[in-house]
Amino acid sequence: MALTFSSLKTIYQQHTGDSSTANTTIGANRINDTNKSLFAMHDWYFAEKIFNFQTKANVYQYDLPYDYSRMVGVTIQISGRWYSLQEVASHDEWQKVQMFRTTYTSNIPELYHITGDQMEIYPVPSADGDVNNGTYYYTQRIVDMQYDDYVTGTVTLTNASTVVTGSGTTFDATMIGRFLQGPDKRWYKIATFTSTTVLGLQKAFQGTTGAGLSYTIGEISLIPEDHHNLLWRSPVASYWLLKKEPAQATYYQALYDKGKDDLFNAYSKRTRAQILRHPMTHRFGVPQLAASSWQDSDYEY
Repeated sequence: MALTFSSLKTIYQQHTGDSSTANTTIGANRINDTNKSLFAMHDWYFAEKIFNFQTKANVYQYDLPYDYSRMVGVTIQISGRWYSLQEVASHDEWQKVQMFRTTYTSNIPELYHITGDQMEIYPVPSADGDVNNGTYYYTQRIVDMQYDDYVTGTVTLTNASTVVTGSGTTFDATMIGRFLQGPDKRWYKIATFTSTTVLGLQKAFQGTTGAGLSYTIGEISLIPEDHHNLLWRSPVASYWLLKKEPAQATYYQALYDKGKDDLFNAYSKRTRAQILRHPMTHRFGVPQLAASSWQDSDYEY
């Protein structure tokens, strides 16, 4: 079961037996610390995102997404063919490559390098690419959860539609990226904010059409929901350790350690399914290619 930030704080209070404001604040901080530490222990595929950009003539530097953490891969499409760029991680090696930047341009990309908050490519494009012809595959930066559940008013949800229409609601732009749960008990990521009474979901609602529906908008960790209990168990263990209750601390720490091992065993490897249409990089669980470029006609479907 998915646990929102509000739910996690409530469970923390229940297992510490302390609902004071001070303890709740400490618990919230520990929940966020645990969330970040879990993401730091592995390059989880569920933390990856895709961002599109357009290559421009004589431009070799491109901004990274605002929530960028680590690059997984870069592809660029030119004339119906995709090219996987090879990373040059060493700054010294990249400087050697850059010696030829002003003397060699081409629309066929080969290399990339991360410098600060920008990606640099080589060779420098000789012409504008099509709109969104470039793609970043990257691991996103994990930010602290901060919002309590929002349940004011009611909503109208329509099967196969992404539109959420509120009644008596005061939706706002900060809800983008949070999740909405309706009567079907599924959680839908909020993609757009239109007004205080209209939101857009990333995926269409799968439940039964209805009006005047109760709902919850909550902030949820990207950790798979069957492992959300990890986010409160470690903070509770810390609480009892500081209270000099070693038996309690050991109990909750053991639950956390086992759950963390289960998370790693279940999600540290990618799917074995082979996606042949857009085989971008191995990091997305697809076969390694002998060549660094491909097009649709190269594959059978």
